[in-house]
Amino acid sequence: MKHNIKAGFEFRTITDADIIIVYLGMVMFYDVYTDEFGGNPYADNTTAKLITEQPKKPFSGSLYAQDQLSFKGIIINPGFRVDFTDPNSTYRLTSPYFTPITSDSGFANTTLKLQVSPRVSIAYPVTDRSVVTIAYGIYFQMPQLNQLFDAYNADRLRSGSILGNPQLPAQRTNQYQIAYNLQLNDDFAFDVTAYYKDNYNQVGIQRIFTSPDPYDQYSVSEYGNSRGLEFTFRKNPVNNIGFNVNYTIAKTSTTSSSPEDNYNLTTDPYTGSIAFPLSDYPFSNDRRHQVNATVDFLWNRDEGPSIGGIKFMENVNLNVTTRYQTGTPYTRLSPKGIIIGDVNGERQPSTWSSDIRFSKSFPLKDWFGDGIGNTSIDFFVDIFNVTNNTVFSAVYPRSGDPDQDNNALNRQLGDFSGTVLFKEATLLNANTFRSDQYDKFGDRLYAEQIDFNHDGQVTQGEKYQSYLNYVKDAQSRLPNYILPRRIFFGVKLNF
Repeated sequence: MKHNIKAGFEFRTITDADIIIVYLGMVMFYDVYTDEFGGNPYADNTTAKLITEQPKKPFSGSLYAQDQLSFKGIIINPGFRVDFTDPNSTYRLTSPYFTPITSDSGFANTTLKLQVSPRVSIAYPVTDRSVVTIAYGIYFQMPQLNQLFDAYNADRLRSGSILGNPQLPAQRTNQYQIAYNLQLNDDFAFDVTAYYKDNYNQVGIQRIFTSPDPYDQYSVSEYGNSRGLEFTFRKNPVNNIGFNVNYTIAKTSTTSSSPEDNYNLTTDPYTGSIAFPLSDYPFSNDRRHQVNATVDFLWNRDEGPSIGGIKFMENVNLNVTTRYQTGTPYTRLSPKGIIIGDVNGERQPSTWSSDIRFSKSFPLKDWFGDGIGNTSIDFFVDIFNVTNNTVFSAVYPRSGDPDQDNNALNRQLGDFSGTVLFKEATLLNANTFRSDQYDKFGDRLYAEQIDFNHDGQVTQGEKYQSYLNYVKDAQSRLPNYILPRRIFFGVKLNF
C-alpha cells in the first residue's frame, strides 16, 4: 500500500475599519467600525463614540490533511479540514426589550467557531477503460461580514432594518457524488455523474420579538437541497474534429433563495407568528434541463484542403457551441403585487442559442525564422447568436408577458395629476405661484421637453403622452429578449 500525504495551514485576519453609514442624519442609526477618517462624527455622547470607533477584527484560519492510498488498483483519498473563525466582537443576548449598542448590559462576547470537515473519495477501476468514483464530504462556509455586522451598532430601531448577528455559526453542506467514466476507445469517452447536496444552516431572517417593537436579525435558519444527473459524451480532437456533448438534469429547492427572501412576511392573525414557508420550493436559479454541445474543427500545420498548393485552412480552428436551457422559476403576482399561487410556482421560457468562433494562426517563425520561437498572431471572429434567435427569454411576474409589466408600464391618464405646470410665474395668474409648481429645492416642475405644443404649460394630457413615449422607449429596448446576432473581430499576439 502506497501513501501520499499532503497537509497545510492558513490564517487570515480582517480589519473592518472603513464602514461609515448614516441614516437621515440621525445619530442612533449609524454603522461605524473605525477610528479613522475622524472617527464617528455622528455620535452625540462619549459612550457611543467609544463603542462605534472600535474596528472589528475578525480572524479565521484552517488546516487540512489529505492522504492517497493505493491498493490493488483502488485509489482512496481520505482527508479532513479544520476551520476556525471568531468575529472578535460582542452580540446581543435574548431579551424582552431591544438592547441599544450603548447599553452596558445585554451583550456577550462571541465564541470561537470550530468546524471539522471529513471527506473521502474512492476510485475503483472496473476494467482497464472504466472507473467508478464515489465521494462524500462535509463543507462549511462562514456567513458574509455584512451579515455579521451591518446595522449591529444600532442605538435605536429603525423601520425596515435588518440587524447583523456576529454570533452566526457556519453554514454546512453535506455532499455525495458517484461517477462512472468509460473510455470507449482511444478517441471516444462517456461519463455519467450523480450528485446530492443538503445545505443546512443557510443564512435567513429571524424575527426578534421585543417590546415595544420587534425587529429582524440575520440567523442560520434556512435549508436547501440540490440533486442532479450529468451525462457527457466526448471525442478527442483527432482527424480534424472533436466534440463534447453534455446534458444535465437537476433540481434545486430551498426555503429561501436569498437571506432576505423571507423578510417582511405577513403575520398569522391567529398565532401571531411569522408565516414562513411550510415547505421548500424551487430555488430562484433552478434549471431543470441544460444541454451544451461543442464541436471543434481543427487543422494544424500542413493540413486541410488546398487550392493552387496553398492550404488555406492550415492552422485554423472553427468552434461551434449550442446551448439549450429551461427557464428559471418565478412567483406570479397580481397587478397589485400580491402573490398568486405558489412561491416560484411559474417558469420563465426555455431558450437556446448558438455561437461560432473562427480563428487562424500565423506563426511568426515562418516569416522571421526559428529564432522568434513559437510566437504567433491569431486573427479571430466571434459570432454570438449566429441564427439571430431573438425570442423572449423572460416575462414580467405581474403579467406573464415579456412586454407589459402591468405596473410601471401600464399607467392610465387618471394616474397623473391634473395640475397644470406653468413655465413662468406671472402676476396675471395666481396659480403660477402655488407651491405645487415647485419641487422641494425651489425649482419649477415645468419641463420644456414634455411641453409638446410649446405654449408654456404642461397639462395632464402632455404628462400622459410623455409617459407613453417612455413606455415605447422602454419596450423598444427589449430587456426580456435574447440579444440579436453580434459579430466581433480581434487580433491576439501569442508568445
